[in-house]
Order: sequence, then structure tokens, then C-alpha cells
Amino acid sequence: MPILTNVKLVARGGLLTATATDLHIAVQRSVPCEGDFAAVVDPKRLAMILKELGDREVEFREEDDAAVLKSAKDRWNLPTMPADDFPDPQPMPAGALELTMQAGAFKQVYKRTVFAADDRPHEKFTFKGVRIEVSQSKLAMAASDGNFFAMCDQNCATGDMEGVAQCLVPIRALQLFVGNIKSAEEAVAIRFSDKGIELRTDNARVHSALMAGRFPNFRKAIPAKPTAKVKLTLPEFASSIRKASVTADADSRRVDMSFGPGLIEMK
Repeated sequence: MPILTNVKLVARGGLLTATATDLHIAVQRSVPCEGDFAAVVDPKRLAMILKELGDREVEFREEDDAAVLKSAKDRWNLPTMPADDFPDPQPMPAGALELTMQAGAFKQVYKRTVFAADDRPHEKFTFKGVRIEVSQSKLAMAASDGNFFAMCDQNCATGDMEGVAQCLVPIRALQLFVGNIKSAEEAVAIRFSDKGIELRTDNARVHSALMAGRFPNFRKAIPAKPTAKVKLTLPEFASSIRKASVTADADSRRVDMSFGPGLIEMK
């Protein structure tokens, strides 16, 4: 669909909302504006124009089959496509699970898990996603590349939910959402059902279809009660891993560690 290579701009109710989608993931971002406007335009050309304008005020208006952009000294005409033909993201169904948490906490959970997901061609499609598990007042994320797991959880507000709800989210959807978070203090609202997930802040929204497949049971893979604990200095430990990983196998990316009294050997 040629229209999917474009972005939809809608000005209404004091907000200009830009929407882009590939039918699986949709991203929306809003900024304050004045007036009403609706058009579907080429995002690359629009980005080039806005880059040249910098912080100057710009006026959008429709003329025939073009979107007209004007500043104090410049004017551009961009070809448009019908705004009504652009596929908007579907609203979440009634009864979808909803939770809220601080953006800073959400980003921390994301960063501590997503690195473990497989970014290479892989026969197991589920390793391309991040598992989200929600229970009473707790959100957990888990990711794996088939060799190791990463899991992190944070407190959240889930209302009166009972039991555990789970979904498998494409990495790309989470990357796009985290990239649109402006402040660690703002609130993040998450809604999901068996069909999709919606992540929101005050000015951004990402809607994504869920991934199919069975994700490994990360709670069995990660021991709840470790048999040994080691205290170490984080910067020195991270530096040692980087040095040892220089000669690591490109496929497994494995570093072997041997623990002894007061010493960790890596190879």
C-alpha cells in the first residue's frame, strides 16, 4: 500500500497528531497547535523542510491536492493523499487490562531486558520479542536469544486485577515507544488484550499487534534462590567482560567464568 510510506497529520482540538504505521505497529505523536488541518504527506520531504525551518513558526493549510507549508519567508507545496484512506490504529477493546507506572521505571525494565533478545536471523520467532507479564502491582519483562535470559520487574498500578496476564511484544514496538518518552517523571499507561498492546504517554502512543508463539518459561530458567552470591565492583567487572569478549565466538557470544577465592577468571 503506497499510502503506508507516508505520515498522516491531523490538527484538531489544539493538537497536531502525526501517525505512521505498517499495519502491525502504529506510532502517534502530538504537539500543541492552532486550527484544523488533515493531510497525508511524504515524511522525508516534510522532515527536510522542518529541519531547514528550525524553531521558526510554520503554517499548514490545504490547497487543492497539496499541503502548503509557510513560514515568514518560505513556502512549500507538498503533494498529498486522502486522509480518510489512511489506516488509523484500532482502539483497544473494552475490558482490556490497563496499568500505569512512571516512565523512568518502564525504561529501566526495558533496558535491563531487551539487550538479551535475539537480533540475528533465528528459527525461533519468539526470541524476536519481549515477554511482558503483569500480576498484582507488578510488571515484569523477559527476553532471550536462546542461550541466556534477562528478566527485570518493577512496581506498577494495576487496580483490582487478579491472576497473571502475559503477552509477547515485538522489540521494535518497545524501541519506538521508549524513543518517544520525553521525561522519566511522566506517566506511562499500558493496555493490552489478546490481540494487541497500546503504550501511551501524554504526547505519544504506540499500538502494536502481539506476536504468536510460545515463549520459554523464564521463571524456571532463572533460579529464584541462587546457590551462590558474589560481590564485585561493577565498572571493573564490566571492563573485564569487554576485554574477554574480544575473542568470543560471533554466534554464541559466550564468555566462560571461573569463580575462586577473591578472583574471577574469564576466557
